[in-house]
Amino acid sequence: MNIIAEARWRSRELNSTENCQLVRQQNQWLLRGDVTIVESSKSVQWVYQIVCSNSWHTQEVRLQKSTMFPITFSRTNDGKWYKNRVYLPYLDGAHDIDLGFTPATNTLPIRRQQPKINDTMVCHAAWLRENDCSILPVEQYYTRLEDNLYEYHNPTSGFRTQLEVDQHGLVRDYGDIWSSE
Repeated sequence: MNIIAEARWRSRELNSTENCQLVRQQNQWLLRGDVTIVESSKSVQWVYQIVCSNSWHTQEVRLQKSTMFPITFSRTNDGKWYKNRVYLPYLDGAHDIDLGFTPATNTLPIRRQQPKINDTMVCHAAWLRENDCSILPVEQYYTRLEDNLYEYHNPTSGFRTQLEVDQHGLVRDYGDIWSSE
């Protein structure tokens, strides 16, 4: 196991801190982290591990929230998603998971597609809402502005921000929401 990059983020908006690692393991990539969110004077912990193929296709996502049982999402090679072995047909074709409580998952489409400067890529994702752990299909757009700078746009919500990444594609700063420490 080889740690390629590490990040520590703080979010004033979400009142959270996070430690994240990008790891190379045999023919897979791992993105793993632990997040602490303070809600109404109580801490909520999230621990995640995302397993990707050598070509950055999401294969499995393991989540543990301090107040819930563990959840496992898996994606087959033909793009079918399962939550704890239950098929979720409405997510067919989604490439990635977008965990709403971390900027880390924006790294997945950036690494997989690696667009040229001024190119825009479309990502079909499975978006996990952290408040109720529901998962919804969403279309996301990433435009590469500079070597290490992307514009992220979610046309469904109208949300738009800039993402600064390191040389490994790991997000460093996510607009005004998450910043590296």
